[in-house]
Amino acid sequence: MANIDDLYLSLYDQDAENACIGAVLIDQDQRKSIPLEPDDFYSLVCKELWTAFRQMEMSKQAIDILTVGVWMEQHGKEVDTAFLAKCVGDIPSALNGEYYARIVADYATRRRVLREAQKLAHAAMDKENDIQTTVSEFAVSVPKMIRITDGAEPISELSSRHYDRMDARSRGEKTHRVLSGIEGFDHVTGGGRKGELFLILGKPGLGKTKWVVKMWRGMAEKGNVGVLYEMETDEEQIMDREFSRLCKIPTDRIENGKLTAEEWPIYTNEMEAAAALPLYADFRQGWTTSTLRADLARIKAEHGRLDFFVVDYLKFLGDKYGDGETERLNFISMQLKRLCRDLEVCGFVIHSMNKNGLNAVVPGLGDMSQGADIAFDCDRAMFMMEHVPDEGQPKHDDWVTFLFQKSRSQLKGNHFHMVAETEYPEFYDEKKPAPAARSRP
Repeated sequence: MANIDDLYLSLYDQDAENACIGAVLIDQDQRKSIPLEPDDFYSLVCKELWTAFRQMEMSKQAIDILTVGVWMEQHGKEVDTAFLAKCVGDIPSALNGEYYARIVADYATRRRVLREAQKLAHAAMDKENDIQTTVSEFAVSVPKMIRITDGAEPISELSSRHYDRMDARSRGEKTHRVLSGIEGFDHVTGGGRKGELFLILGKPGLGKTKWVVKMWRGMAEKGNVGVLYEMETDEEQIMDREFSRLCKIPTDRIENGKLTAEEWPIYTNEMEAAAALPLYADFRQGWTTSTLRADLARIKAEHGRLDFFVVDYLKFLGDKYGDGETERLNFISMQLKRLCRDLEVCGFVIHSMNKNGLNAVVPGLGDMSQGADIAFDCDRAMFMMEHVPDEGQPKHDDWVTFLFQKSRSQLKGNHFHMVAETEYPEFYDEKKPAPAARSRP
C-alpha cells in the first residue's frame, strides 16, 4: 500500500501552481479571476506568494516580480527572484489563469478528501468512539471540502447591479444590447443580448454565410467588438464578396482585379474603413469550444472588451464527445452556451437542418440537424427561408424571410423580410432601395 505522504505528493501539480503565480505576476487583474485561497496550494512558497498577492491587492500595491520580492523581504519571507522569473517565463499563456486554477483547485479538493478520509478511518478503528457521531460529523464536513468562492449572492447585490443597469438605460445606454445595423433584425429582437446563444438555420444556397458576414460588419459599425470564425469558406472568397458588397462592384471583377479608374478610389476607401473597425476573423478549421474560449478570452483581454462572435458552422467544431454525432453536437451547443455566459458575449452560430427541414415550407425546431435537443441550449433560433409573404402581399423570388422559432426574451413580431441582391452578395431591407456604393469623400 502506498505511503500516505506519497499519496499527498501525487495530488498536486507544481506546474499549474507556478502558472497561477506567473499569471498574476504578468497581469495582476488575473488574481481577481482566479478563485483560489492560499491553502489550495500545496507548495509552501506558492501559499506564501498567494497570501502576499492578496495583501498587496488590499493595500492597492502594484504586483510584479520586483514589488513582490520587496514585500516578501519586508515581511520576513524568503523568495528567490529566479523562481518568480521562472513562473513568468514558463507559463504557456497568462490568459489561461482560470484553467490553471481549476487544476490547482481539483487537487486541493482531493487532498481535503484524503485528510477527512484519514480522520474517518482512524475514528472507525477507535472502538471507544461513538461511530454514529463520527459519521454525522463526517457528513457535515463533506460540503466544506468543495470550496465555493463565487456562490449565490444576497438580493441586495443583485438589486444594486440592477439599479446600475437601469440608471445606464435611463441615459440611453444599452450596454447589454448588441445592435446589428440590420433594421428588421434589430426591430424584432432589440439586438442581441450578451450571454445569449443565437442559432441561425436555413437551406443551402439562401446565403446564410453572406448574411452573417454582413451582420459581423454591421455590428462593428454600431460600435461593437466581434470575431468571425469562418470554417466553411476561405478568406479570399469571403473578403472578395465583402468588398464586392461594399463597393457595389461585381464579384468576378473583384476576383480578377479588373477595377476601373473610378472604382479604385471606392475600393481603397472601403478598405481603409474596414481596417479601422474593431473586427477579428479566422478562416481555419480545427477549432473546438475550448480553443474558441481561449481565443475569445485573449481578444477580450487585449482589446479591453468583446461583444459578440460568429461561428460558421456548428458542425465544423472539432469537439469529440459521446457515442455519435447527436451527442457530440448537443455537447457543443451546451459548451457554446456556457461560453457566452462566462465571457458575457453574444454568440451567433450557423447550424444545419435535417431532411424534413430542407423539404418544409416553414421549418420548426425539430427540423434542426441532430434534433430539437440542440435548441434547448440556445436562447434564440432563427430560420432563413424562401420568401413567405405576409397576408395580402405577393411572393417575391428574390426575397428571404427570417422566422424566429424560439426566443427566451420578448420579440416585436416573429419575422422580417430582406431582399437578396442578385448582382452582389448583399441583403437589404425590404422597405428600402438597394444602397449605393460609398465613394471617397
